[in-house]
Amino acid sequence: MSVTAVQPLFDLFATERPSRGQPQLDEWIAEVWGDLLRSGAAECPVCHGRMERAGERGRCTRCGSVLS
Repeated sequence: MSVTAVQPLFDLFATERPSRGQPQLDEWIAEVWGDLLRSGAAECPVCHGRMERAGERGRCTRCGSVLS
């Protein structure tokens, strides 16, 4: 899996910019997927609400974002 984002996308969803040592977007999304696969739930990368596994996707119960 590969994730590519441009700065404007990052600005829409992040409250602060990562500093050295903080995960990059692709690492963050991979971590969310890992949590969804292990426990069926994860923190939504958009609103920080609860994301639950729904088949082959994750869906946020707070903002409705879908990770597929």
